[in-house]
Amino acid sequence: MLPNGIQFPALPGAPEIMNIIVSDMMQNALTGNMTVEQAAKDAADEVRKLHGGGGL
Repeated sequence: MLPNGIQFPALPGAPEIMNIIVSDMMQNALTGNMTVEQAAKDAADEVRKLHGGGGL
């Protein structure tokens, strides 16, 4: 993290996206539980679910 933090975009679910979904994606990719492509797709699916399937 940066000393002054990371600015989140103005989305209602931004804290959940940055603190949970992105963290899970990174952990899955770095530990080898998923390929980078699988982890990214899984994270994208989670964001879509969070926002009711709508596009961001």
